[in-house]
Formats: sequence, C-alpha cells, structure tokens
Amino acid sequence: MSDIFISYASADRERARLLADALSQKGWSVWWDRTIPPGKEFDQVIEEALDAAKCVVVLWSKTSTASSWVKTEAAEAMRRKILVPALIDETKIPLEFRRLQAADLSQWQGEHSHPELEKFSRSIEENINSTVEPVPDAKPPPQPPPMRPQPGEPPRPLYTHREQPAAKSHTKWVALGVAALVAVLAGFFFYREHAKRVELEQTIAREKAEQAERERIAKEEAAREAASRKAEDDRRAADRTAQAKAAREQAERAAQLKAAQEQERAAKAKAAQQQAEADRERQQRLASAPKSMNLDWNDNAIRYSGTLSWTSADASLRFTAYDARTGSRIGNYTLPAQVPTQGRSNYVVSGSISVSSDSVSPYPHEHSINLYFNTGQGDGSLRFIQNCPRPGECYPGR
Repeated sequence: MSDIFISYASADRERARLLADALSQKGWSVWWDRTIPPGKEFDQVIEEALDAAKCVVVLWSKTSTASSWVKTEAAEAMRRKILVPALIDETKIPLEFRRLQAADLSQWQGEHSHPELEKFSRSIEENINSTVEPVPDAKPPPQPPPMRPQPGEPPRPLYTHREQPAAKSHTKWVALGVAALVAVLAGFFFYREHAKRVELEQTIAREKAEQAERERIAKEEAAREAASRKAEDDRRAADRTAQAKAAREQAERAAQLKAAQEQERAAKAKAAQQQAEADRERQQRLASAPKSMNLDWNDNAIRYSGTLSWTSADASLRFTAYDARTGSRIGNYTLPAQVPTQGRSNYVVSGSISVSSDSVSPYPHEHSINLYFNTGQGDGSLRFIQNCPRPGECYPGR
C-alpha cells in the first residue's frame, strides 16, 4: 500500500517525477511510475494502486484536463474524499472538480522549500492522517449449485444382492465423479458470471451517479452564472435609467433657466420700452408746453428788462429799454428768436433796436443785442449767460 497516488498525463511525467521525489523526501511512499510488470493488465495495476492509496494527488494541466484516465482517477479519489489537486500550469480545472481548492505549483521547479509546496504537503498530511482503512465486505464463499442428474442418465438399478460386479461398480463411481465435476464447473462459471454482472451493474450505477452529480454541478454553475448575468444586466439597466433621469432633469433645468432668461430679457425690454415711451411723453410734454424766462441785461448805455418765451413752434423776446444813467424809459420792443433745440449746448438770441437818443449818444442810433444762453440742462430749460453786442464787448446777465 502506498501513501500517495499521483495522477498525471504522460506529457507531465517529468513534473510528476519531481513531485514524487519531493514527497518521498518527506517520508511518504509514493506510487507514480506507471510501468506495468509483465503478466499484469494496465487497468488492473492502476486500479489496485488507486484503491490502496491513502491520498490521491492530481496534477492538472492543459494536457491532463483532456485525459479521461486522469478525470476517472480524480473522480474516484473525490468519491473517497482523498483528493488533493494541484495546478502545474495556467489551465481551467474541469467543472466537477472546481469545488476543491487546488494548490498552485505552476511556478514550482523542484525546490523543497517552496511555500506552495509546504502548504500542499500539509494538505496531503491532513488527508493521510484522516484516512480510515476500508474494511472489506465479508462475502460468503460461492456455493456450487446442487447436483442434478444429468439428462438422459438412466436410473440406477436396485440390486437385491449386496455383491455387484467390480466392473459395474467402477463405472458407477466414474460417472458420479464426472457429474460432480460438471456441476462444480457449472456452479463456478455461474458464480463468476454473476459476480461480473454485479460488478458491471455497480460500475454502471456509480457512473450514472457521478454523471448525475456532474450534471447537478453544471446546472448549479449555470444558474449562478445566469444569476450573475441577470444582476449585471439589472445594474446596467439601473445605471441607464439613472443616467436618463439625470439627463432629463438637466434638460428640464436648462429649459427652465432658458425660460427664466427669456422672461428676464422680455421684462427688461418691456421696461426699456416703457421707459423710452415715458421719456418721449415727457419730452413731448416739455416740447409742447409753453416756456418763458425773465431776463435783465445791459450794454454800455441801456438797461434791458424783458421775457423770453418759446413753444415747440416759435419764440420771441419782449423787453423794455431804459437809459442806464437816468433810468428813463426808452421804449418797448419785440425780437423774433430761434426755438431752443434739445441737446444743443448753447442758444443765441440776436437782433438790434433803434433809439432816438440815450445818455451816451444823444442822437438816433442802433443798439445790437446778442444774448447767449446755455441749454445743457437736459430738460429744455435755459440759463442766461451774457450779452455781447460787439465782439470783445460782453456784459454778464443778471
């Protein structure tokens, strides 16, 4: 009996030899060399070694996962709960064996102090220590079938005398021996055929159970994968729904902002229009309303006092002239004037009057009038600045 049975593909023989040497160094007996002694059948030797092992090590590789022998040996070890798997390259373990965690020896090159080999050895030791020796079933030895008389055998005659001829007595015992031998051989053949049939039925039942277990595992794996796919699809659908909702909310906020901006622009435009209309109405009222201002001015000899009046259509300057020294009244006068224009910075009323005399010139003569106004008030009003009857000669207004 070997402690460890190593199952591997022929292409991985060198890796199996390295592992067998390493495990043997730890004091275990290892069966791994599949050289068949003369006179032995291959499957018989493998089966005996597999049944006798306390622990079965399966080396999974790209080659062994396609080997029916390796999978059969792994299934038997898994049934006995003595399987310790190991990966020796990057491959995918067959579905029915994925429930067991496999040691990763893909980077192991035969060194005895490798950490993965240490963990692997501890798993083997636990399996060997927990293995219980199977007790073989006690089977009764095969019983030969009861002897039956051979067909066509004539009944033995009854003799009244004890003495029988010697030749006849010898023939009788030979016939009985032959019949017994035939019966024994028939019983042995029957037992052997029955045992083979029972073994075949047990093998078929075991294979059916293993196939059912593999199908169950495959269904569970498919169900888990389907559930995982469904969860992923649900998550993606939820993400798409959340993104669509966020996009709608963003579009709604943008539309609301745009509407608010449009309303604000419309309100500003309406307010500007209303303000413009109010300004026009005010300007129209200012322009259409009659305006006037009282004026007092003088030149070198005459003092003037009058009123400048204007509307949107015409303007006039009405005043009375007085002698500046004596204060005597000289006369009343009216001069046409220009209508003040909105926006101009100054405004001039010009003209001349004839007088018979004054204290400066006691004979008939004329006085020029050039009244300067400032129109920069913005409301149509005027501010009198000065009278300049001649260039360089100006008199400020009063």
